[in-house]
Amino acid sequence: MAEEIDEWDKRIQDTGCAKENEAVLICYADKGRDWRACKEEVAKFKACHDRYVKMKEAAEGVKLVR
Repeated sequence: MAEEIDEWDKRIQDTGCAKENEAVLICYADKGRDWRACKEEVAKFKACHDRYVKMKEAAEGVKLVR
């Protein structure tokens, strides 16, 4: 039986930013749950997500709420 993907993971995968999201989560765990130590990973995830939002807005002709 195939493992079911939860809603959160599906949403992240749909953005194309799963790799960047995983890097953020791993950094957060490895750095003692201190977001300040993961600024580079967070910035890469944000840049990826921003690209996704721009593509989605262009494709749908609407402005997404951020």
